[in-house]
Amino acid sequence: MWIKALALTQERRWPLYIIYRLRRAPSRISREPIRDGEPVRIAIVGMGRHARSRLVPAIREELGLSLKLAVTRRTDPGADYPQTGELSDLLSNPEIQAAVISVPTSILAQVSSLCLSAGLHVYCECPAVLSDGDLRGIRRAVESGGQPAFMTGYHIRGLAEIQPMAVVAREKRVGWKLEATFHSLYHLTDLAHFLLGDTPLRRIDASASDVRLEFSSGHTADLRLRPGPLTVRMEGSDGTRFVSEIPPFGPNHYAGILQNFEATARGRASPLCGIESLSADWSAYKRIRMARVRHRINGYLKGGSQA
Repeated sequence: MWIKALALTQERRWPLYIIYRLRRAPSRISREPIRDGEPVRIAIVGMGRHARSRLVPAIREELGLSLKLAVTRRTDPGADYPQTGELSDLLSNPEIQAAVISVPTSILAQVSSLCLSAGLHVYCECPAVLSDGDLRGIRRAVESGGQPAFMTGYHIRGLAEIQPMAVVAREKRVGWKLEATFHSLYHLTDLAHFLLGDTPLRRIDASASDVRLEFSSGHTADLRLRPGPLTVRMEGSDGTRFVSEIPPFGPNHYAGILQNFEATARGRASPLCGIESLSADWSAYKRIRMARVRHRINGYLKGGSQA
């Protein structure tokens, strides 16, 4: 917890953190039900560059979603949707049925918990949690909010190039070897879990830019942090192979995960990355982070001994 408090202080957002810890959870209000034939009414919380360039264009009627409100610190005079600077305007609005959370990483869990407690279905950008307390807070918020849907925005799970890999990996009970390169360790960790399953990790080897995961199921994953597009190679012990290079992400790459969120909010599907998947991701990421710390310490010690 103190690590998060330090991060918030460094970002000059510590007052928000203190206010969140002291504030009572918002009361759950009676929201208008999601009706067949009508889009889910969405609000976006946080209108940074990512939200403006990718999420706003991706939320459209064709996916069964309609953007009705934006909570933002800086209003956009050219926007064709209502805007407000107060989160309370969203929490108390019975017409809004779901929220897309795209605020700074350090307060993702807090804002998500407030929206869930108010009965809003929530799609939260990753990583969604930065501590065990964050995860517990989201679980409590789902319970107090009347079991609204919660999804973490690991949109790689919804990509058309990735979905067939997951289907085959689950159908063929063989040993799989995954090699993936991307700039985000959060996304790479989640991708390994999505393709290879949430089985416990048996071994982790990590350096500053490379991570090797060995699962108790026998699957392995070599994850490399590099700039550039997402590249995925997966090979089974029976010779089955997948190779995919996905270009830089744009609004169309979010269609799959948002369609799943819309179906989940209507009760027609399970979330591609719900609380249990997020819990497995967070558990693995903690161990990876500690392995990287140990690698760095060992490097310092070896360097010092050589000196």
